[in-house]
Amino acid sequence: MVIAEEALSRMISPSLQSLKIALPRQSRGCRKLFRRTVVWLLVIVCPWVVLSLVGERVCLSEEAPAEVTISSEESPFTALTLRQALLETLARQPQLVILRSDELVARAAWRAAWRFPTSLNPSISVGVSPWVFDPESGDHLKTDVAVTFLQPLELSGAQSARRSQARAEYSATQWQRLGQELRALIEVYRLYETAVYRRERIKLVKQLAQFQSNLAETIRRRVDAGIISPADLVLSQVEESSLRQGIPLAEEEYHSALAELQKHMGLPEYARNVEAVDDFLTPDKTITQELVDSLLEQAARCHPDVVAAEAQVAASLAAWRLASAERIPVLAVGPTYQHDESGVTFYGLAMEGTLPIINSGREIVWQRQQEYHRDLERLKQTRQLVRVRLEAALAKLGRTQEQLSQARSMTQTLEGHATKIADLYAAGQTDLITLLSVRRRVLEARQAELELTWAVTKDYAEVLEASGGLGLLASAEEPFSLR
Repeated sequence: MVIAEEALSRMISPSLQSLKIALPRQSRGCRKLFRRTVVWLLVIVCPWVVLSLVGERVCLSEEAPAEVTISSEESPFTALTLRQALLETLARQPQLVILRSDELVARAAWRAAWRFPTSLNPSISVGVSPWVFDPESGDHLKTDVAVTFLQPLELSGAQSARRSQARAEYSATQWQRLGQELRALIEVYRLYETAVYRRERIKLVKQLAQFQSNLAETIRRRVDAGIISPADLVLSQVEESSLRQGIPLAEEEYHSALAELQKHMGLPEYARNVEAVDDFLTPDKTITQELVDSLLEQAARCHPDVVAAEAQVAASLAAWRLASAERIPVLAVGPTYQHDESGVTFYGLAMEGTLPIINSGREIVWQRQQEYHRDLERLKQTRQLVRVRLEAALAKLGRTQEQLSQARSMTQTLEGHATKIADLYAAGQTDLITLLSVRRRVLEARQAELELTWAVTKDYAEVLEASGGLGLLASAEEPFSLR
């Protein structure tokens, strides 16, 4: 499991490996948790991947793993697993690529902030007057030379504020990118499970249509024998036609779901003919109060939106400090030398500075202060919103899981009744119409179970989105597993 987790961590975007750089002090405890969260998103939803990696004894190397490619040379429909969909999304989705470019820009700005601004470069002024004449005699005098070297001095500590602001902005960009990657993976999970639901629904619709066809054939033989009325045959044939007309509609819904999945993944045109091959992956952990409290506590500390808001507060505070520091004028101090036309040499000290008379900078300080309080309130509301959304999503998932458990129990009961009816039919104690009717009820129960299974996957995706991906981790050692 450790080998698989390390292998998958190398397959995630390279930018995830740089999270330890420039993160706020209060968010360093979340860095390791979020690395594991993204890894678990790939591990948990695809448990067979872990088994295959361990079984084959994958050897980690320093080289990056080969990019997952989807080719459609052998078949017009290419098998697409959930793991491939997740990896393709991380590698290809345009929004994520743009965000990684923004992160590089923020990192460059942070590195640039460690250098002093160009306004603090020293300056030198040289004045040479070689043509100096005596106003009375007109004689040529000695050359007048004046040299002044000035070094600006920033005594307000503004450079420290610049570094803090750039560091916080870089951290906010990192967490925003991470949040977008997690949301993209969660959306892929939702869309993939929707495609799986559409595929399974096609199978059920075809089975229902086939059972209705068998029932219509049985009724036709009974009508020919004069046992029942022809009206029953017409009704049965109409229902069969209605069910068969639903097959193309179900297939179109399936292909539409695949198209939506491919659009979100950012697949190229040559790979547009794909087919979802995995089964449903649903959480098997029961929603308990202990699990709810654990997720709420983790989300309040390490939700990407919360940590990004904390970084933005740090950036606003640094901007406030910078504006206050910039109110103090920058003084330029340095030696000066002058040799005049009479041959007298002067050595001294020169100093320059601005007078904050026209604009003292008080207004910009007040503006930065208000921005800080705005971001502080936004952080507070973000935490509250995360808590409310997560509580609602967990409650909804718990109710849907309970309904799914009841539906599965009902399906098992009906399957038991169908087995008994089949035994009675084999013994000649019932007719074929009764047997087909019971089997159709079983298929309808399976369809209801399929609907609820799809609902569980959607609710689980909402939990992941509300928790920022932390729904994957019930605790450090006990993940929120899927089956």
